[in-house]
Amino acid sequence: SVNNGVLNVSGGGNVTNNGTGSVSLDGTVSEVNTLLTTLTYTPDSNYFGNDLLTVNTNDNGNTGGSAGNPNSSNPLSDIDTVNITIQPVNDAPTIVVPGSQTFITDFDNVLSNVPSPIQITDVDAGTNDVQVDLLIGDGALTLSDTSSLSSVSGNGTNSVTLQGTVANLNAALSGGIMYRTTTAGNKTLSATVNDLGNTSGPTNTPLSDSADIAVEVLDFVPSNIGGFVFVDMDNDANKASNEAGLEGVRITINGTTFRNTPVSMETWSGPDGSYLFAGLEPGDYTLSQDQPQNLNDGKESFSSPVTGSGNDRASVAIPIAGNVDSRNNNFAERGLTSPFISMYDLLDSRFQRSGALLSTDGTDAWTAFLGGGWEGFSNPRIDLVTMILTVADEGGTDHDVDLKSADPTREGRTHMDRVMVRRDGDNQVIRLSGSAAEFGLTNGGEAEGEGDLADNQAMTGEMYAQAADQIFGDMA
Repeated sequence: SVNNGVLNVSGGGNVTNNGTGSVSLDGTVSEVNTLLTTLTYTPDSNYFGNDLLTVNTNDNGNTGGSAGNPNSSNPLSDIDTVNITIQPVNDAPTIVVPGSQTFITDFDNVLSNVPSPIQITDVDAGTNDVQVDLLIGDGALTLSDTSSLSSVSGNGTNSVTLQGTVANLNAALSGGIMYRTTTAGNKTLSATVNDLGNTSGPTNTPLSDSADIAVEVLDFVPSNIGGFVFVDMDNDANKASNEAGLEGVRITINGTTFRNTPVSMETWSGPDGSYLFAGLEPGDYTLSQDQPQNLNDGKESFSSPVTGSGNDRASVAIPIAGNVDSRNNNFAERGLTSPFISMYDLLDSRFQRSGALLSTDGTDAWTAFLGGGWEGFSNPRIDLVTMILTVADEGGTDHDVDLKSADPTREGRTHMDRVMVRRDGDNQVIRLSGSAAEFGLTNGGEAEGEGDLADNQAMTGEMYAQAADQIFGDMA
């Protein structure tokens, strides 16, 4: 029998508990001796040190004498021992790594721990140091916490070497490994553990184990977030072709990119009510609209990855890969507030072909073009002291019209007859009745010719009537 291993014999015979720590052999002296020549000892796994083989020989009372011998039935035995010394043998360490990784350039990517972090084992290293090497073709590998390790070199480079106990190395490896690179492509992160020959006993030849992690690095694709600000005739928050856009409404987007860079941007809706934030990086943002003065607030509608988070407000979560083009994030309004509506406004809309509505209160301004006739123009504004109308053409050039000057389309009258101003305290809404041509403008900013003017006057009033009914009707 032995204390720290198992015994085996081979060749048949009467053997009990073969392959255990205590084996019995029964047979003639010759048979037992033959079995003993095949005896092997195997120490327990990873055991080294001393063991003791105890041999208990019993003759079972067999003396070889006559049957009448009174001592023939008294068994005799002999006990012998053999000291066994088991020398340590270095067992190789092992390493396991997570699955493939997808990273983004110019970003502190954190190595995923799925299905497990990088971890090592070494059954005979004890509290001795072992070594882990991490290597990737370019960029920087950075472990967030290496304070418990006995040696660290190359942290923050593409080649990192760590030494420490198995427990401390595993804690550092699972505590977070970041990778940052400026180059996209497929890469390999190699992880190697070396036991430095440590076996908790005499030094042996160092053994190691390695594993690779496939790494794909992508450039993020910029994203676009946009939509419309408009007068919502059917109150569904989706802009139809016959619903008037609101120009000059301020839209903002604020937040942080995936690089934790603060972002604060603003834009104003265009002549058709559209707005766009182009080239956004992945990140988390808040999209919001400044409520246009003198208009009743309407509904909002948003499309992924934009979700509503309050009145005139939404959250935007652009994923790390980017490539989002979300352009149906709408802020709808429901027409003028009651102080700016009169029966004249409603009835007069039926006899007009085109026009524009301006709201100016000193802090916010917006414009709605009613019907046709203002295509290619934007950002109309009026100086109520000089009564100068300024409008930008499609090239961005401003053109002025003196509203006190004669109206060439109506003998004996001035452009002032096409202007109506309504005030409520400090707020005011100005309506221009007529097309750009009727104010003496073309898209090039020159006076309108008679032929063009005639074509313009021939337009149906239906588009204007619909637009005017939207904007002048109190549909809150």
